[in-house]
Amino acid sequence: MKRKKTIIGTIMAFVLLLSAMPFVQAAVPDVTLPTVPVTMDLEHNWPVSWWLVILSDVPSGYDVTNGNYVGWCADPDTFIDKDLTHTVMLYSSYDTALPAHFQNNEWDKVNYILNHKIGDPTNYFNIQCTIWFILGYGDRGLSATGWAMVNDALINGEGFVPSSGEIIAIIADPGIDKQVVFFELQLPPEEDGEGNTPGFWKRHQDLWVTYIPSQTLDSVFIIPVVYEVGSNTLIEALEFGGGGGLSGAARILMRAAVAALLNAAHPEVNYPLSETEIINQVNNALQSFNRGTIVDLAGIYNTYNNLHSNLG
Repeated sequence: MKRKKTIIGTIMAFVLLLSAMPFVQAAVPDVTLPTVPVTMDLEHNWPVSWWLVILSDVPSGYDVTNGNYVGWCADPDTFIDKDLTHTVMLYSSYDTALPAHFQNNEWDKVNYILNHKIGDPTNYFNIQCTIWFILGYGDRGLSATGWAMVNDALINGEGFVPSSGEIIAIIADPGIDKQVVFFELQLPPEEDGEGNTPGFWKRHQDLWVTYIPSQTLDSVFIIPVVYEVGSNTLIEALEFGGGGGLSGAARILMRAAVAALLNAAHPEVNYPLSETEIINQVNNALQSFNRGTIVDLAGIYNTYNNLHSNLG
């Protein structure tokens, strides 16, 4: 009996020690956002997302810029007029001082969903219904794929914090009695990992894995016809130059993205992104129809593609 009391006493002492220890929370993403209102216009962005968020009047020097972003609805029961221009304040979804009318304990799971989409990335309704369910609005039309995302987020999304190169939800607050909208912002990459340049993959076609040089771009990515590159092959994309307008931006992105894809597919290259992440990012950027968004993503891939690896 004495031994049993001793064991219980030891356990209680250990529990008290744990409760006295400071809780260390994972570092939240360091996102620099304007502290003044900016202008937001909305368009439906089907089939990629619920909203296309168009920002303007954004001061320079911040992590968001004037341009288009993939956006989502955070409140299906509140209306917002897409035919009006809205003045909004921007907040990180990890901000500890969010205004009361859109505080929610589930933003970590929402961020998890944005970074772990399941199924067709252009089936926006699955993703949107998953977000609504997680935010507490119930089943608004979840499919089997949507339920898979819900269960994945419930199991793995608690405490999720996006890391470099991943997506963070940025909340656009139009004020009380208007629908809360949020959009996807890709965090800047860290120069950590391995990669090889488009020129390397052009010269070393014998090292290609999963993909073949004669494969067309539109067999891998969802490419709207306006970009005029879908029928080009992967090897041709590695030879692309630049150019003006949307088609020029697409050529810049495709050159970098094909190299990124080949890096991610190769088992001996520790590339910072997976094939699925690259494909989803490219599809989203092309659906933005915004040259800045497209070229910025190419810049991220170029950073990774110049990290070098043991292959070359």
